[in-house]
Amino acid sequence: RYVNEQSATNQSLLFFDTTTGHTVIKVDNTTSITPADSSPRRSVKIMTKSAFPFGSASIIDIFHAPYGMGLS
Repeated sequence: RYVNEQSATNQSLLFFDTTTGHTVIKVDNTTSITPADSSPRRSVKIMTKSAFPFGSASIIDIFHAPYGMGLS
């Protein structure tokens, strides 16, 4: 379930790490869920209201990008 900026900040899903100088965007990794639970974990979605022409390229610098299914 995507949350807005204020909720993400309050839940520490979005913050600036002053030690590393990195902006951190992450998913909820503290809520326990069961297979029968239909409520997904909270996460942040990056969106823009701008439109870009077909064929445009976006460039971002990612320090760490997780992959695979998160299991605990």
